[in-house]
Amino acid sequence: MELDFHGKTWRESLAAFREAYNASLSGGGGESIRLIHGYGSTGVGGGLKARFRKYLEKHQSRLSFRPGEEIDANPGWTLVEAARTLPEEDEVLEDLILEYCQQPRTMDKIAGKFRRYGDPKVKQAIKSLSAPPASLLRVNKSGRDVYQAA
Repeated sequence: MELDFHGKTWRESLAAFREAYNASLSGGGGESIRLIHGYGSTGVGGGLKARFRKYLEKHQSRLSFRPGEEIDANPGWTLVEAARTLPEEDEVLEDLILEYCQQPRTMDKIAGKFRRYGDPKVKQAIKSLSAPPASLLRVNKSGRDVYQAA
């Protein structure tokens, strides 16, 4: 299977990949998926390439992957071998919030950044991330509450 993400946003690309990946497992066995993400217009690595590889590294217990440059010296694609299903959108939202909160962010900033998910889902994700063992910390900085990844 081959998925081409040229011209797509990260969110669109991730949703399409997750859907195709999980569907590939429903037939009984995972198959190889060739992710064509491009290598970036600067030639040093594009946003989709970096984000996909970071996402794949995070989920190595569910899949294996090899960068294209290890296979044919082409950094514009990655080969993924499916093994176990990937997390749903709610878990992805939590990952995105943690990534965004590497720098301290107010609730308003977080809610604004992820408004497309809806305020209730964003608040639930923050609540879940703040529960023990907390991966998102609420701290008071300069008289206001901010959230920061632990």
